[in-house]
Amino acid sequence: MKVNGLLQLLEEHHNRILLARSIEGIIIRPQFGRLWIASDEKQKQAARKIIEASDKPALLDWMKDHPSIDIGEKPIRDLYPIAKRLAIRNYSRLHREELIAAIKQAEAEMSYGA
Repeated sequence: MKVNGLLQLLEEHHNRILLARSIEGIIIRPQFGRLWIASDEKQKQAARKIIEASDKPALLDWMKDHPSIDIGEKPIRDLYPIAKRLAIRNYSRLHREELIAAIKQAEAEMSYGA
């Protein structure tokens, strides 16, 4: 019975280490560095708290939702909700480059019409 407790402790510690290494892998990405440099102090503080809490999904969301991220840097799965919001017809059938162009055109038309 004592061995099971030790194995559980070891497994929990191992999982924390894996999570920390995974977060480290995100932090050393050039994209994270660029976003960090482009961040104001409030954004940096939010990222720091997320990292200290070892919240990998929140860190990925911080990067994905960062105001300085260009639409061309977003994965296609993140472009679909934007296209839907902009009422782009048949957006799910478009290739990534076509979808980006359609989003940019729709956004330009919205700002021109505003």
